[in-house]
Parts: sequence; structure tokens; C-alpha cells
Amino acid sequence: MPRFTLICDQSCDLDTHIVTHEFDAENLFDVVDNIDMFLKGAGYVYNGNLEFVEQETHTKYYYDKDRNR
Repeated sequence: MPRFTLICDQSCDLDTHIVTHEFDAENLFDVVDNIDMFLKGAGYVYNGNLEFVEQETHTKYYYDKDRNR
């Protein structure tokens, strides 16, 4: 199972603010959820949630065997 460590180091002059988040994830949806929590914990403000959206990147002709002869 992959293990992730995210670190946000916001060092400004004498103030040091480091946010870390470690997690194990079995699938991509868990990774996206944890990154969403990390960004919010690091102080980023945005509306909604991060999402993983699958998009078809190939045209219908990508797998055309006759074209590749």
C-alpha cells in the first residue's frame, strides 16, 4: 500500500508554521480526499471539494488496428 507524506512549510522570518499529513491509500479517491484535507489544514480556502474526474483522452480512432498497419 502506498504511503504519502505531504509537507507545507510556511516559514516567514521568525515564524515557522509547518503542516504535515501522512497517510496510506489504496486507491486514487483516498489520495484526493487526503490532499483535500491537507490543503484545508494548511490554510487554503476554496469552495467545494477536490474531485478526481475521469476523462476519455483518446478518440474513437485511437484503437483502430487497420490504421496502425
